[in-house]
Amino acid sequence: MSYVFLFALSERLIVTLVFFFRWGFHTVSGIELWFYYGVAGGTFDLYSVWDPSWWLLKALGLLFRGEALLYSVYSLASLSSSLNAALFCLLVSKLHNKKTGFMAGLIYGSMVLPMFNSAATVTHDIFAYPYLILSLLGAVMFVKSEGPAKLLYAALCLLSLFIGIHVGPAILVGAAAIFIYLVWLCVRALAGQKARDGPVLFVIFLAGAIGVAVLVHFLAMPALMQKMFDLAKETRGVDVRAQIKVGAGDLLATSPGDYWLRLNYLLFFLPAGLYVAFRKRDMLGWGLVIAGVLASCAADRGTRPLSFGVALMGALAFVNWRVSYNWVMAACMGFAVGYFGGYYSLEYAVVFPAAALLIYAFIQWACPGEKGKGSRTLFFLGLLWLIGGCVAEGWIRKAPGGGAVESMRWIRNIWSVQTCLLVPVALVLLDAWMRRPADRNERRWINSALGKYACALLAAAAILLLAVKPAGIWAHLYLVIPSFAAVAVFILVRPRRREESRKHLAGVAAVCWLFAVAISSVNLPHRTTEGQYRVYKWLKDNEPPAGKIFVPWANGYMAEAVSGHPSEMSPQKIDFQLPRVFWMTEEEAARRLAERGVRYLAISTNYLRITGRDGETGDFKWSCSSEIGYGPQDAGVTEFAQLERTALFKLLYRPRRLSRFRLLRVEVDPAVNTTYFLYKL
Repeated sequence: MSYVFLFALSERLIVTLVFFFRWGFHTVSGIELWFYYGVAGGTFDLYSVWDPSWWLLKALGLLFRGEALLYSVYSLASLSSSLNAALFCLLVSKLHNKKTGFMAGLIYGSMVLPMFNSAATVTHDIFAYPYLILSLLGAVMFVKSEGPAKLLYAALCLLSLFIGIHVGPAILVGAAAIFIYLVWLCVRALAGQKARDGPVLFVIFLAGAIGVAVLVHFLAMPALMQKMFDLAKETRGVDVRAQIKVGAGDLLATSPGDYWLRLNYLLFFLPAGLYVAFRKRDMLGWGLVIAGVLASCAADRGTRPLSFGVALMGALAFVNWRVSYNWVMAACMGFAVGYFGGYYSLEYAVVFPAAALLIYAFIQWACPGEKGKGSRTLFFLGLLWLIGGCVAEGWIRKAPGGGAVESMRWIRNIWSVQTCLLVPVALVLLDAWMRRPADRNERRWINSALGKYACALLAAAAILLLAVKPAGIWAHLYLVIPSFAAVAVFILVRPRRREESRKHLAGVAAVCWLFAVAISSVNLPHRTTEGQYRVYKWLKDNEPPAGKIFVPWANGYMAEAVSGHPSEMSPQKIDFQLPRVFWMTEEEAARRLAERGVRYLAISTNYLRITGRDGETGDFKWSCSSEIGYGPQDAGVTEFAQLERTALFKLLYRPRRLSRFRLLRVEVDPAVNTTYFLYKL
């Protein structure tokens, strides 16, 4: 558990430092951090005294102030998420064995969502997950222990569920998994000895659990979500419906592409992990996946607890990998890379399968002195594909477009999702070819009925690929390649009777660590900036805390926590009409804001950038931040002469000509190429 904790913490510290050096040391990747900074500083209050994170934050507020308090909140998030990985290691160790638990903790610590929700930000779910894990641990040990220990573990489970429900709804995923697990144990106890140990009963129960989950999703979940929205409004003052209306994507159901971005390379190994869980009759693991998928279908935030189930399946696959699973890997890779790569950036179609290839090589590294060193070859080829593919992607992006260079146009056409699909699948096929049995007698099964059927499928796939509308097949290659690659790998590796490989799980851990650090360092977005922090900090230091400040709702937590002035809008107070003042005249905007008790206004050049203008027609081109909610056309401003009369245009481009607003501060943030203005009414 200590190794897992330090492993996860090192990832978060490195990513956070890279983030700071890139964007500034007061920047965050999620606006929730400013809420918890405000809780620690006494500006905001949490919703329940039963929430232990309230006490932790209040303790930090007693010990620190200012920047020291801010960095302590940053650190608390990373420490809490790393602790979750260590606790998950303990849970899986008790459920299966120490090796699987150790690997599960390392995998979870490196997954995209745990990293993005705890590096340079705070997400409340990370404070809820210890109780989710402890409730599962209590249920497992209640079943496995004897005597008075049963009562202690039952108390642990119930207490964790009680505290967890006061922290957040994530605990419901754990409660659903426990319910499925306990019902399975009851059914198994009532069955006879033969049925209890066989696969039929497990399959029937599993099908029933999935069927009930589907019914809950379609019949009960819509009404349940509405009740939860009402409960959030009553107990926490959060209008979830308003957040959905302004585009809070994590409150909408998860799309298939979101699974690709969040689970990425683990999707290639997921079927093998589910099969191993089936062989081990692990209904708790299956229940965790079922409950997580159900939660993610309700809201994208539900994908966060789903990470636990997917990490468990990844650990089971890695620790218990067999050569006979290789064809599943080939099929999953062929479909996922081709299907999802068509919707997302090409670099994902390079990085995700390359990471999977490196892991795949480490979990079946050939033993010294034996034939079949394909894993080592695959490792170096996979590494070459990762480096070469990323370099090619960056070079093609920066290269000049158009028809200036004919060769460049040809390269752009060749460099496609289909290319990125074929390369990793071809490497898996190469690995299978190098692992094929040397003895022809071991391959006699190819002449059997099963072998002929497999060869027929392979031939049919090849004919379909070459003969039936090649352009259309090329565009939908992901529908053909999975069966083609799976059958080919199956033919090559299926006869093997003896595993000729050993697993180098330390290499798997290294790949997970590097993948987590690299992807998060490159893609971690900034939600608030250094320039904003300096503006609000100046306001706190130079103006008395009288009067409200007006900023977009997404910046409300930060503005209030840092400046000490109440924010008229925040994620808890979303007003769809007030942002219209930007497109009113200066006098009318000032009057509307004064009626709401607003004395300070903070804006940035992101709110409106003029990108072009037609002097004859008066039309203009513009870009507008989604923060303010309305573009000029939404307010009926279509000509430049109209735009010049709006309050926002004058505030941004003619600050010295204003009569109702006084400019207090200007901050330039070169990291994001944005200028910030602070005005007083």
